[in-house]
Amino acid sequence: MSAVSGHAPSFESLYAELPRLSAQELKALIVQLNASRRSFRASGAVEGVTQAAVCDFLLGDAHARLDRATDAFRYWEAAVESGYPSLAVSLGGADLVGLVNERRFLFPRDANPLPKPRTLLFGAFDKACAAWAETVHVVPSATVAKARWDAAEPRVQYNPRTADLEDILGCLPGAWRPELILASAFEVFPLPIGIESSAIPRVGWASDLANHFDAVRECCRLFDLLVVDQERDVQFAREAGYANVTHVSVRSLLMTAPYTEPPKPHHDRRVDVAFLGLLDELPMYTFRREILSRLKRLQGDYNIVIRENIEDLETVYRTLGDARIGLNVNAELVGKWGEHSYRHARARRVYEVMSMGALCMTPSTTAGIAEEFDVDAEVACFSPDDFEEQLIRRLEDREGTQAIALAGRDRVLREHAIYHRMRDVLGAAAGLRARNGVAHASAVARQQYLVGSVTADLWPRVSAVRTVPIPPNVRGCLSRPGADPEAALLLFEEAVRADPGNVICSLNALSCLVEMGDWFEARQLAEALAARADDGLAASDVEGWLRRPVYLGRLGAAPWWRSDLRTEMANAYYVDPRRGAAFSAYIARHLRVALRDYAGCCAYLTGDGDAAAEAWEDAYALDERDEYVASRLTELWATEGVYDRALTWEERARETRPFNARSTIITALIHERSGDDDRAAELYASLDYRNLRSRDEALAWYEATGSLFPAMSP
Repeated sequence: MSAVSGHAPSFESLYAELPRLSAQELKALIVQLNASRRSFRASGAVEGVTQAAVCDFLLGDAHARLDRATDAFRYWEAAVESGYPSLAVSLGGADLVGLVNERRFLFPRDANPLPKPRTLLFGAFDKACAAWAETVHVVPSATVAKARWDAAEPRVQYNPRTADLEDILGCLPGAWRPELILASAFEVFPLPIGIESSAIPRVGWASDLANHFDAVRECCRLFDLLVVDQERDVQFAREAGYANVTHVSVRSLLMTAPYTEPPKPHHDRRVDVAFLGLLDELPMYTFRREILSRLKRLQGDYNIVIRENIEDLETVYRTLGDARIGLNVNAELVGKWGEHSYRHARARRVYEVMSMGALCMTPSTTAGIAEEFDVDAEVACFSPDDFEEQLIRRLEDREGTQAIALAGRDRVLREHAIYHRMRDVLGAAAGLRARNGVAHASAVARQQYLVGSVTADLWPRVSAVRTVPIPPNVRGCLSRPGADPEAALLLFEEAVRADPGNVICSLNALSCLVEMGDWFEARQLAEALAARADDGLAASDVEGWLRRPVYLGRLGAAPWWRSDLRTEMANAYYVDPRRGAAFSAYIARHLRVALRDYAGCCAYLTGDGDAAAEAWEDAYALDERDEYVASRLTELWATEGVYDRALTWEERARETRPFNARSTIITALIHERSGDDDRAAELYASLDYRNLRSRDEALAWYEATGSLFPAMSP
């Protein structure tokens, strides 16, 4: 019948045959389905709940064919409100929640005794939204010429470059008009121009506000209700000037598979402890790397799986389903250059681990853990001081560990799926009224650029500024990366002439010089900017549009470009949400290090390795915990053949980045050249966390990975 296993195959045939049944046959079918529905619900099992939901849906269709639309709606709505597993069911190749949502458009709304709010959804979680709202999902697409209605979904496809909210509303069917606009994960999905002036109430649900705040800080004002993922961000958002803020965590169970697949008993699980998640680079993973380094020391006594290179969610669930304990260690926004109180967060991995019947071990500082779960009965916590003690105690107590794991699984399935979160968001939006004039179209344009990579065609859609000259820095940003960096550079240089103190415009210019391969000019600019940062920056010096590759930390022409600016900007906002003197001082301290690093990279590319080493050593003196410069010095001296210096810097780099696979491989090659093949073999074997299973795989990955330096030959 569906993607859910174990369902009676007759459901599919019933769905296919139902349109051909006579009135008498439909009435007999209703009696049979009601009896089956009661029996399924009485079982109390997840499978029974899911089968009952299918009965509800078929009952709705049967009543509709008897012209009993009110009864039909009761059953259809009951089908999608029966629980998260029902969202995985499909009939006739279509998912159940989509079929119910489609019927809301096919039958008169006044026949529905419990009508759901008509919601225009931008972004993620369309199935969960359709369980609680009459939903039109608006999907951005670069391939459609104009906004297009798709009745089968139902959804609207639109091109943010050419269509605005008015175009989207114009292609909706008949008299259907939304009562609510929900922008879910709006820091990931572009918003349409025109949303800022709409008379429809608007809700923005941020899934990761801190790390993307610079992209969305202006457009956050357009929402009549701002919903944040982390409870800590309620206070932050209010301090940043947003009035109506609440908290509903996006962090939850996103897949339905745990509902339909019974957990493997712990005595059949092959893995003692599993960890899956990012490890290398970025200060937010410092505590995680420390705990994982300590975990690795237990590998001689237990079967421990650590994986950084995760391909998909299915891999996550398969690995956790074979583990007795799943370890969560939160990423932590730790202000390197200024203290703030927003360090701890809640993590999606907690719900994923628990849903698979593994015991979740998580730091006691995990946000919300004691409010959502019964610690020691449904989840286990540890501190930095007792990690090994707590872990070994749980590993040795097999029965107790399984009992806690199964209790945690039950709690997550009952209360913590995205289905439940969406219900809470829409509930918080009940009775919301729209406010106008709180944001400008240019705020949406900036969000489209940084979030959706909308470039050259964007600004003309901002009707309120069509007659106003576009600032040169913005015009430079809107030039496609790599297309014509010289033209973009001229615009950024024009912006710098108009505002000589602005470091943002100069950073954009630096990225163009790097794209052009003009290493001498890039080096001079990086050195000049570093000196500027040394003298301190005013708030106006760090204002303006960042070029998207600079903001994201991904510059195609330079695989060595740093990716930490966005996270350090998040920390700067947490230190000073109003972007005042404390914000600019924080950014200046970060740029003092980063710009010396860039100067070193450009010096190396001009052939001046000594100047590069000096720049990197200066940067290291400013910040011994920097994620980049010690590794660069390791690789510099390794490729120069000065192995003693390389190993000295590798030891320093390992203190900050113990899971840097590239440095590990370089160190192994050094040991091979020194004749210590045993030590080299140990290092290659330590790379299993990157799914590099042999020396050959490690070397192939090393040679294929872009770097500032040429690869060392084996």
